[in-house]
Amino acid sequence: MCESDLQPIYLQFQQLSQFFDKNLDGEKLSDIVSSEDASEQLGSLDLVKNAKNDPKCTSILLEMCSEMRNIRNYVHFERSESENSERELCTVSWDKLIKKVSKESFLNFIQCMISLLGVSLEDKVSRKLAILAADCFVLTLVIPGAKRCGVFEESFLQIISNFPKHLESEKLSKHESGEFKISLLTILEDLQFLFKHVSLEEFEDLRTSICMSMKNLILFYYQNGYKNASDCSLTKKAYEVLKDLCCPLHGDITKNLSKIFSLTSVLHNHSPTGTRNTLEKDLLHGDSISGFFIYLLEQFPTNTTQVLTNFIESTLSNPEENIRAEQYSATLDIAQKYERAIFEKCNVSIVPYLEKIVCSEDANQRANGTDFLARIAMVDCQLNWNLFQNEISKIPREILIIKLLLGKTIDVNNNVKMKALSGLTKIFSSGNRNAQKILRAVFKHPPERNEEISGLEELEEIAEDFPNYLYHLLENNLAHVRKYSLGLLENLVAWNEKLLDNELFFEEMTRLVEDSSSLVRKQIVLTLSTLMKTYPQKETVIKGWTKCILRLMRDSDSKIVDGAMESLKVVIFDNIERHEDSSTNAAQMPWITLRTMMQQEHRGVLRNAMDSWIRNSIVTQKTLSIIETHTNTENATEAWLLLSLVAARMRSKNPDIVVTAFINTLQDNGQSGNPVNQHFMLEIINAWMTHFSRATLNNLYIVIQKHLSEGNLPTSLVSPLYNVCLKLRQCAGKEHDREWINTLNAIAEDFIWTHRLQLSSEGWEINQKMINFLYIYSETSVDLSQKPRQEFLDFFYRLIRESRIMQDANPDKCCTLVIFITRLAIRDSDVAAEVVPELGKLLKSTRHKSLVWMYKFIAR
Repeated sequence: MCESDLQPIYLQFQQLSQFFDKNLDGEKLSDIVSSEDASEQLGSLDLVKNAKNDPKCTSILLEMCSEMRNIRNYVHFERSESENSERELCTVSWDKLIKKVSKESFLNFIQCMISLLGVSLEDKVSRKLAILAADCFVLTLVIPGAKRCGVFEESFLQIISNFPKHLESEKLSKHESGEFKISLLTILEDLQFLFKHVSLEEFEDLRTSICMSMKNLILFYYQNGYKNASDCSLTKKAYEVLKDLCCPLHGDITKNLSKIFSLTSVLHNHSPTGTRNTLEKDLLHGDSISGFFIYLLEQFPTNTTQVLTNFIESTLSNPEENIRAEQYSATLDIAQKYERAIFEKCNVSIVPYLEKIVCSEDANQRANGTDFLARIAMVDCQLNWNLFQNEISKIPREILIIKLLLGKTIDVNNNVKMKALSGLTKIFSSGNRNAQKILRAVFKHPPERNEEISGLEELEEIAEDFPNYLYHLLENNLAHVRKYSLGLLENLVAWNEKLLDNELFFEEMTRLVEDSSSLVRKQIVLTLSTLMKTYPQKETVIKGWTKCILRLMRDSDSKIVDGAMESLKVVIFDNIERHEDSSTNAAQMPWITLRTMMQQEHRGVLRNAMDSWIRNSIVTQKTLSIIETHTNTENATEAWLLLSLVAARMRSKNPDIVVTAFINTLQDNGQSGNPVNQHFMLEIINAWMTHFSRATLNNLYIVIQKHLSEGNLPTSLVSPLYNVCLKLRQCAGKEHDREWINTLNAIAEDFIWTHRLQLSSEGWEINQKMINFLYIYSETSVDLSQKPRQEFLDFFYRLIRESRIMQDANPDKCCTLVIFITRLAIRDSDVAAEVVPELGKLLKSTRHKSLVWMYKFIAR
């Protein structure tokens, strides 16, 4: 007997053979294993009974596994020449083993043992025998001659590689599950050793089965999370097994990579859960299937690049039928991740392929390619080679990407147009560094060129005509095209103020306010808000913004109204500051904007907005105090406007200052104040009447009485001030005392009668004091019970008849008389009966707009 025959492994095989059943037929055993009552039939076999009842069987299997690992470790570690070589793997062979042990009996034994796991998982002895037999079988397949001698049984390895599926079973306790995981780790590690030494090239089904099992193992932990270190280690081993199956030993690398990619593609749709810090440290590629394939780019660069490129091209040109939009978008994200990796690591770009498919006859392919171009330009991607610099293009690939996207905005298909416009919009706002540099170099004015960019001339001519083309696209029949065209124009205008020099931009904005699509109208709100931030003091922008935003605040879509309200709030109240702090352009913007809004007479819309902001605590007491600091500045009118709008809901901490300010404007016989400001102040005074001090109210009444009695005040203030007097007397409990009205009426009548020749003069010029007393007389007469004396009335009847004849020569006089006599007719039916026919004749024959308007008002 030769020395090698005395190796421990031979003796262990002989010891194990005592548990073999020479009479067990292999075909019959296969039928038993696949039967419905496999558990009972297997349990009744003498071979199984003997193995389970005799602990020696387990011990022998453990010794065999230990010996095979010793041989494996001995082979793989350096040793001195003096060491005994009897454990070398080359001295052991299946050719010698099958002379001592029946191959069929050994295989039947292994099949019985590994089948126990599927039918008796909960039984501890059966589980241990199955795991040890599996491990033993895997390790002994490394012994030379396993295939030649027929020991390499593919179906057994398929069963063993599927052991991880039992992790899903609920038959094991927590402790048993932990032990099972440790056993699986050992089996996977031994499978790795097998795959490094034994080729599986001819076993395609086996490779497929192993890949599926590893995929399922990873997916199991993706779905259930990592609860301990064993879970992380199993996932790590699964990835390592997949990597080992890509080695040249197992056939064509590209084919194997393609198979693994196809079988594990479902993992792209899942993300790991649970604690995985340990796994992330252990795995260079992180815990994701995409990270794994990017890692393989370093192991098999040419082959992996080919596989990933095929995936990207297939995704773009031949996507799955009936795939949902969100699912396809997720697939494109994965493809973009791979494209970045193969470009950064291997200098292989998909852009030349995209250049082809964006010119395809198939509109879907053009749309997919256009979308992918934009995705590439969103992510920084730099080739980082120290060597082979001559192979790196001097022209950034973003030049071609942007050129292709600009070209696709004129595609005949609206969907392709929309993809190109959408992509360019995203690149303008958050494109990668190269894309941003290129866009700023060709679209910004003045151009921003901090460094030389090769190939820029390819874009300059296209960029020059691009704004005009976007205006054309604003009339496209697809709402998304109009929306993204508007978004792009926003970027171009923000970069190039010259585009605002003509009126075309805001003409289009005004037209699109009535657009049928809410998408477009929402975009208008965003665009105008951006431009207000960019050009806070540009009159063209403020006027255009005001005109459009105020119309959008009456939109039928509540979300658009909210957006317009938010824009208005941002422009006015997010930028408003105390006068002493308002030195920036942004701080001046609220006042310029309010001035423009007043010119366009949209106070009612602003009032509604203010009511909403007060309800939502956007306008607060602090805001009120900030506004008050502007009442004595160049922004006074706008400040009083804001205060008048909030007066009904909020009041100042020191309301008396409003009365003081108003009284100051009435100095110099009431001629020094701004009538607009005075009207706003009176609105505030009326709203805060009950909050003023008694001294302040008394002082206000005296001043108003004085100016009314003297007739020295702006005509527009006559009625408001008279009404304030009525309200002040009501606050003092004197609303029934009419003596002051009689007195004021008499003063007015006396002045009018004394100076009546001014009224009868053909060359009458406007005399403010006369007009004031006419209005004061008409106001007081309405509140008195006595009728004006007949002589007084007859005089004015005659003037009305004369005015009808002389209206062309003196329309202002005619207007004043009509207003005066009409007010007198309100309270007295006799006066109305006398004057209405004359007024009718006058108003029917007049050509003056103010008189025509009065005629229509009276007719109603």
